[in-house]
Amino acid sequence: MTGLIGESEEERAAIDALRRITAAGFKSSGDSVPGRVMGKRRGDGVIDTYVVFDVDTAFAGRYLIDDHGEVVADPVWFYFGPVTAAITALLKLSPHGSEHAPKHPLSGAPAQFQFPPFSRVEHSN
Repeated sequence: MTGLIGESEEERAAIDALRRITAAGFKSSGDSVPGRVMGKRRGDGVIDTYVVFDVDTAFAGRYLIDDHGEVVADPVWFYFGPVTAAITALLKLSPHGSEHAPKHPLSGAPAQFQFPPFSRVEHSN
């Protein structure tokens, strides 16, 4: 795997998934780490995030936040896997506060599922 450069079908699908998540209102985190693509979208009381390491490895998660934009707990939902699957799963989550949305922090989440490097969320999208 050569990364996200569009050479293979899997790479083109990952790039398409990144376009879809950007169209859904996710913003680049601004806290870039070399070799990673990160994004976030703040909602009413939550932040949804993704981190792409390579085509085969991505993290997506939803976290509860307080009125100041600080993460208050372990994720209420997370996914770790290929880019396309992680982003698709994140985009399919029910809106926060709806009947089927994840509500309770997953205690004891492994360290890799703790909040990504951006720990403060701006109040503006």
